[in-house]
Order: sequence, then structure tokens, then C-alpha cells
Amino acid sequence: MGPVKSIRAIDDSRVEVKLSEPYVPFLAALANTPAAILPMEEIEAGTLDPTTNMLGTGPFTLASHRQNESWRLEKNPNFRDADDVYITELTIAISGQETTRQAAMRDGSVSLSNFNNVDSLRTLRGDGLSTHNQLQSDFYYLLINSQQDREGPLGDDDFRFAINSALSRHDLADISLGGLSEPTGVTPSNLPGACDPEALPSARLDDSDIAALVDRSDYNGEDIHLLIYTSEPILGQMAQLIQQQLKKAGITVVIDQLDYASYSERVLTSAPGEFDLALGWFAGYADASMVANWWNPERAGFSAGFASNHSDLNDLIDESNRETDPDERELGRFGDFGQRIDSFLYAAKAGCW
Repeated sequence: MGPVKSIRAIDDSRVEVKLSEPYVPFLAALANTPAAILPMEEIEAGTLDPTTNMLGTGPFTLASHRQNESWRLEKNPNFRDADDVYITELTIAISGQETTRQAAMRDGSVSLSNFNNVDSLRTLRGDGLSTHNQLQSDFYYLLINSQQDREGPLGDDDFRFAINSALSRHDLADISLGGLSEPTGVTPSNLPGACDPEALPSARLDDSDIAALVDRSDYNGEDIHLLIYTSEPILGQMAQLIQQQLKKAGITVVIDQLDYASYSERVLTSAPGEFDLALGWFAGYADASMVANWWNPERAGFSAGFASNHSDLNDLIDESNRETDPDERELGRFGDFGQRIDSFLYAAKAGCW
């Protein structure tokens, strides 16, 4: 939520939050789950257990729940705009397989579904169904682990930047993601103030520049392992294209697939992370500078396993968060910020939801 100094309840319906310094993404941060307001007196007294009692003030209340199968919701008569809620019952079916969700759409057993495989939209068209591609702020990333073996090639700035520069954001968006996404930097490209991926330092290098970076590094041709998880089929398609792009730069990549729990343990909870490269996705949130905070490992915590802490980068991140002038907040104008962030992370936009 940012540099929160204090929080107090003014009355039954208003809360006052004081910040220790300006933090422009604050309103956007309030839209995120950690900003939920909980009845702490009841929780601390033990009269309410949030693990068994559903909480909320929205248009629906929980009627029933079947683990890993469904949630059934009913209209909440106490909702402030209850008269404008015309849906009296809503059932959410849990189905992990996209083919199952496609079949449910075709036979009419569900009215609405979402997909993250680009082929799903194509196969559904022409079946009397309406499909819509929603471009959102979430994005795919390739993490480059500089912490596991600092004496090896991934501990070398030149080699990591060669990997970043050898990848074509446009090809990943057009080929792996079927043209349904957009290239992006670490700041989600469809949010106001995001940096232009075409202006990033990695976009300016040609093949000879990249080859020179590889030659200057300690890389001797050994296998670099790329870790993905199996529950997102699109990651396998992206990994194969990344493998081809890095091969062109003289870098040998081996793709390893794990279940998500094993992937998460090796990438997000181990310190240092137990991987060379890892492909996945992040939420992009609602302000262009919010994701940048994760590249301060002391603040984010989870990124300490694969990213180093740099005080100058941290200062630039904080500067972008404090800047209140909309023109100055366009992160592409923070040249050093864009340069440093670009050396840490490659991202191709996720857009098929």
C-alpha cells in the first residue's frame, strides 16, 4: 500500500490513512486485495473466524461451496445498491481444463467463461458464441537469476543483458501469443505513464552487439536451464520460441517443466532461487509504477532470491512513486530508471483473457 504512517477509523463508514511521504500509486493500491478492511476486534476476540466465515459487503452472499467444484452465490439484500442488482443467483463452476470450459460454453451449461490459451478464442469462434480479447495489465516475464551462481555467466551483467536483448518481444507477442498481446517493459504498456518498450536499451542492440556482449562474458557454451510450470500451456510455447531466439545469440537453453508448487518453491521462496531462467506471469495492477517496487528486493521479499539490491535503482523507483506531475510521471522519461529496470527483466504482455 506504500509508505503508510497511520490508519484510523473516523466513523462507521470512513477511514483516514496518513502517508509518511507522497505516494501517487496509493489509490491504485487500494484496489488490491491487501487493502481489504477486516473486523479485527471480532477476529482477535475469537468470535469470528475468517477461515470459516465469509466476509464482505458486495452484491452477493455465499449460499454454498463445494471444494474444487463450485461456488453458489445469492443476491445480498443488504447491499447498498441492491435494487439495481438483477441477478438473484450466480453459480461459479471451477474447471481447470480449457477444453472442459469450451465444451460447457458450446452446450450452454455455462454462460460466461475465461481462457488464457490464445487458441481457445479461435476454436470457439463460429460456434454461435461471442468472444472478446481483453488486453489487461498482467504480463509475462523471464526472470534471470543472478543470485544462485554469482561467479557463473548469470552473475555477469553483460551476459544477462545479452539474454534480455536477444529476445524479441514482438515475436513472442505475435507468434506465441497469436497477435493478441502487446510488447511491454516492466511497466505494463497499457497503463498511463508506462515506458515505451521500443525505447528500452535492450531494443537498440543488433545481432553483432549482442554477440559482443556474449563474447565479453564468462559464458562458455554450457546449458542454461529455463524453468516453466505445466498448468499454463502457453508458457511451453513461449519457452520454445525463447530457446530459438537465444540459440541464435549462441546461448544454449534447456527447458525444464515442473508443477506449479515445485516451480514456486524454487523460484519465489528459495534464497537464492534454484533456477537459471524462469518464465511466468505477474499481475500488472492499476498504476505503471507499482510493479517496479518488486525490483527492490528488500521491499518485495520474494525477489531477493534472484535479484540483487541496488540503492540507486531503489532511489529511482521511489522517485517515480513520489512524482505527482503527470507529465513527469511518464516512466520513460526516467532514463536511468528504464535502463536499470530493463537489465533485470524481460516481459511479454499477456492479453488473452
